[in-house]
Amino acid sequence: MQERAKLLEDNKSLKSAVETIEDKLHHVIIARPDLFENIGEKTSEQLDHLISSIENQATQIIQLQTEHDQSTEKYQHEINDLQK
Repeated sequence: MQERAKLLEDNKSLKSAVETIEDKLHHVIIARPDLFENIGEKTSEQLDHLISSIENQATQIIQLQTEHDQSTEKYQHEINDLQK
């Protein structure tokens, strides 16, 4: 169970980090639009790709956490059954 708690804590930390990055990017874009005046389409696409990659990684982390939780629960039931 400690392993599960650790993974949940790690998941929260990673999710928080992703949200922080997104918030900071959004803040910079709003606060300093002048930084993006000369950005060409390629650079804009790269930023979009970076943001998309971060969002996809967050989704994958959540999916992996869910799969891990399900496996842990399944094996815990099997262990309990074997101990009976």
